[in-house]
Amino acid sequence: MSTQFYMNVTLVSAEKMLDAKISAKIGKGYFKRAPVKTAMKSMAMKGATAMLTPSKIAVKLAPNMAKNMPQKLAAKGITATAEVKLVHGPLIVILVTVKEVDANVILEKLGEKNETAFVVGSCVLQCLPKEIVKKVQEEALAQKIATKLAESMGPGIEAQVAENGIEAVAQGMVPAKEGEFLLDHLNHITTYLKEDA
Repeated sequence: MSTQFYMNVTLVSAEKMLDAKISAKIGKGYFKRAPVKTAMKSMAMKGATAMLTPSKIAVKLAPNMAKNMPQKLAAKGITATAEVKLVHGPLIVILVTVKEVDANVILEKLGEKNETAFVVGSCVLQCLPKEIVKKVQEEALAQKIATKLAESMGPGIEAQVAENGIEAVAQGMVPAKEGEFLLDHLNHITTYLKEDA
């Protein structure tokens, strides 16, 4: 079992983001008149969607996604790193490595659902020697959390980029399944890029 997983994010469309930005710019001055505004917006959208394809947005978005992931996980008691491994067309692949999990934070979250589990877990952690607790946090919990994050983090990333007007599909993948996923996905993306050219 690994403490790593891949987050695969495929950008589908940025039309909502572009529409919002263009609407804000065109809604001023001379362009306030309805017929002119509609025509200008239509021309601007055509130009912007041709220039700012999901592939081009992926190049700009990938480093920010990798930078923000460890910060968001730290708020949950998870020490992790994130590194962009691939940007190919609209596909972003980020390798996330879970370094350590704060068992106390996990127990607090568990305690919100089940108080008995929190009390028992806290007692067990206090009874164990510190080096064993550290080993549990760095290995056993980190492995389990990495697997759970791979399964559950996708919808959160999709919602996060949707707030910025970008439609995306995000899937976490354990290392053993990443190769097969990439081969299949890159085949589809290569077809998309040929159609996009």
